[in-house]
Amino acid sequence: MEKTDESFLSLILSDAAKSGIDINNRLYIFFANKTFSTVVLASVDDNKKMESLLQRRFDGKLTEHDGLKVIKNDDVVCALGDGILLVAQLGKDEDLDKAADIARSIISGSQPTLFADKNLKTFFSQGHAISAFLKHDGMLRLLKTVSNAGRKVERMSALSLFADSGIDVIKASVQIQDHVVALNADIIADKKSDYVQLMEKTLSHADNSFLKAVPVSMKYVASASIKGEQILSLKPVQELLKMAKAKPYIGYLDYEGIVAGIDGPIAVAASPDDTFDGEWNGVMVMKSKYPEQIVNHISSFASAMGQSPQVVKGEYIYEYYNKAITMGLNGDNLYIKMLNYEQTEGYADQNKEAAEFFAKSPLGVFIQWGKGSQAVTVTAGLETPEKLTATFRPADANGNPALLLLKTLCELKPMGKFSADDDSESDEFMQSGAIDGLRPVAQ
Repeated sequence: MEKTDESFLSLILSDAAKSGIDINNRLYIFFANKTFSTVVLASVDDNKKMESLLQRRFDGKLTEHDGLKVIKNDDVVCALGDGILLVAQLGKDEDLDKAADIARSIISGSQPTLFADKNLKTFFSQGHAISAFLKHDGMLRLLKTVSNAGRKVERMSALSLFADSGIDVIKASVQIQDHVVALNADIIADKKSDYVQLMEKTLSHADNSFLKAVPVSMKYVASASIKGEQILSLKPVQELLKMAKAKPYIGYLDYEGIVAGIDGPIAVAASPDDTFDGEWNGVMVMKSKYPEQIVNHISSFASAMGQSPQVVKGEYIYEYYNKAITMGLNGDNLYIKMLNYEQTEGYADQNKEAAEFFAKSPLGVFIQWGKGSQAVTVTAGLETPEKLTATFRPADANGNPALLLLKTLCELKPMGKFSADDDSESDEFMQSGAIDGLRPVAQ
């Protein structure tokens, strides 16, 4: 870990190794909804080490509060007593005495516990490396702890889908095996809930045929197998189409017709360019009922914009900002490629792991990270609306998946945040350079 010793996760792991935490016991995280928002509980077998760590990290002194040693820094409170460490993020500003009283009630066990539910206690006693049980309101609070998510949960469909759609509980477990770290989650929801109704209405069957149009070098592949006509009836999709049609010139495209024709996977794949630093290569593929008509429609649109396609071996080639854009058909799959190189490589259907994954996942992501002994494959997808699976697998069959996962997480850099205006940067991108190159030949 020495190369990543300044990363947040590396600091936590380094602290844990010399903190006095009892690593033979479980660590618990739960999400509260009053004074505390997020709480971590851990067993401690060396109080002196823990006291030293807390005072060093918080740059202060622990104070006594009725048998507890407590320290506070900004919106984080730590309490130590009875062999238990409590770390809590404050959901609202509170003085140290009040926070210490709440911490004491939790550590002493005087508050009611979720483990009064025998089913829940049994679930957490199955010996998995990680177990998670999230009720509806707990999911919402979890999302609000994610950077910048708090302001977006109510407006972003991807978040609100899981936070406010009638899902009762998500039960997840992680197992560390010899060659893979595997996550399995059960999504429990009423058959009449918005979530189940939406999935049944819009999600189609798994289909990996789109991989025949994806270059094998693509490192990131995401696919959603959908019923296009059903997707069109959703209000968020109608709003997006309304925005697209309002754009100058590009609004002339028949988006409704294109979406309505989708009957199966719509996939996006991308990979960093090996030659041009900061550049990406990518491809979009969609399975359509009317692929030839869509090709003709886009070709007519491009010709009206002043760029008739060059047709080579059945593929339509365009130029956009000095990049070649290639459109073509592979069976019922329409593909659009934007590559910085002339493709001579094979296709991703040759990747057995990718082919097997998308053959059973109508909604999924397939990622390849790293090189050589550090290469890993990550998958995450829904096999059914009720079953989510994810895996982390080293390319080297002799690799240690748990250690490599920790190393990979330590090397991840935090993503940049939007400004206080929240959507200003994304709005600016949508309103500027993305379509500056498009101009009609004549009105």
